[in-house]
Amino acid sequence: VPSMAGEPEHSLPVKIDWEWNPIPASDQNRAYLWSEIFNSLGIWTTLGQAYWQTGDERFVKEWVAQLESWVQDLYYDRAAAPRHSPYYLASIWSALHVGARVNDVLLHCYAYFLNSSAFTPEAHATFAKTIVNHARCIQEVSRNPPKSNYDHLPPPALLILSIMFPEMKDSGQWRRAAVARLEDVLDKTVYPDGAEYELAIGYHLMCVNAIMK
Repeated sequence: VPSMAGEPEHSLPVKIDWEWNPIPASDQNRAYLWSEIFNSLGIWTTLGQAYWQTGDERFVKEWVAQLESWVQDLYYDRAAAPRHSPYYLASIWSALHVGARVNDVLLHCYAYFLNSSAFTPEAHATFAKTIVNHARCIQEVSRNPPKSNYDHLPPPALLILSIMFPEMKDSGQWRRAAVARLEDVLDKTVYPDGAEYELAIGYHLMCVNAIMK
């Protein structure tokens, strides 16, 4: 993996431990940041871009292997959190990163790999499983009152999932929940002049970009 959270590059084994963290727990902020970035899964879009540029099915097979590994290891289940690292809920399945994974990685990967023979029916089933899992997580974290820029990413992600996958039996409910939550987030975290209430240009642009998607 590339350098991130102030750490040098690291080589990963064939069987990836998705909760592995090279940063001591005593350095809490950097440790959480590492887990967030690592499990944002940006490396998957790199595999997708490499496949589109080369047509080499090895990139698809590697993505499928990582997808199946990640879903098996980190399936979202709040009740299972005690069996995981402290980063499981606080970083990997936080509202911000669930929304970001859907918007910036999972849907892109679906487009990159859809027509590949290596994206097998079994891999499609795994992908569908994680799509439903992300939707369920978004709905759970959306029960909390909106309070920051973190809350702007999950509703558009849920709405996009409902549009992209209308065959899912809960897609209609996802769409209604996403619209209601987005309206609540905008009412509570955006000033009448349109500025995101933290008044930081970076956060404001991130929120605008999420909603415009």
